Amino acid sequence: MHIVIVGGGIAAAYMANALKEHTGEHEIVIVSKESNPPYDRIHLCSLVNGSANIRDIALPLPSDVRLELDAEVLSIDKDAKRIYTKTSNFSYDILIIATGSTPRTLFDIEKIKNARTFRSASDSACIAECTKGKNVVMMGVGPIGLELLDTLCHLDGPKKIYLVSRGTHLYDKAMGPPSVQMMKSIYEEADPRVEILLEDEILEKKIEGNEITKVVMRSRMIENPFIVFGVGISPSMECAKGAVDIDRGILVDEHMRTSDPFIYAVGEVAQMPDG
Repeated sequence: MHIVIVGGGIAAAYMANALKEHTGEHEIVIVSKESNPPYDRIHLCSLVNGSANIRDIALPLPSDVRLELDAEVLSIDKDAKRIYTKTSNFSYDILIIATGSTPRTLFDIEKIKNARTFRSASDSACIAECTKGKNVVMMGVGPIGLELLDTLCHLDGPKKIYLVSRGTHLYDKAMGPPSVQMMKSIYEEADPRVEILLEDEILEKKIEGNEITKVVMRSRMIENPFIVFGVGISPSMECAKGAVDIDRGILVDEHMRTSDPFIYAVGEVAQMPDG
């Protein structure tokens, strides 16, 4: 059987390994928009601080799994059982969509050189290099944001580091005010460059060319910024539109099968049945 897996993350790697373990006779192709083979995104901070490289966090794959990199899938022809990228196409007997999620931003940053999400190896490389001498503004205070904050505190590059919460919480909304204040004090006392801004947000920004030169917050104006967004994710399901049923994610049954019996969806992109 010819199985094509769309995606380059942990779900794609897990499916390739599981399928090969179940039966080695399947021909498996992973088609990924990434430039690198699948890697563990949990360890992205180790790429920022240089304690690891992309090979160190690579996920194991069977040697006979074929990798097609730099190949973003644009559409699916379910009748022809074929997927299309910008430059190529691939036929399948079974298609597994494991495209994961797309990080959200508060405004379009596609052409902005000093604003990034924190979701990929290329994001990590940019944050490590481009935050030097900058006033880093981190939007988002969940576990990933706090881990990146801790990583940046161990780097000499950033001039200032602002962690911005639009509410009064850090890490988890269930955390009470005394715990939030304790965490705030620990970070700010450990590194004088750090300021944690609660009930704050970006109100305005000035863009010159392809760079944000300053942002106006509720509490202050920050010049020479580098902005990192960690404000949530959305299922990455653009390629599946028109091919299978979607809602907040790609709708699947208890067997991870979509509305098309030859197409499955797994990981963050899949929406399981209610209940």
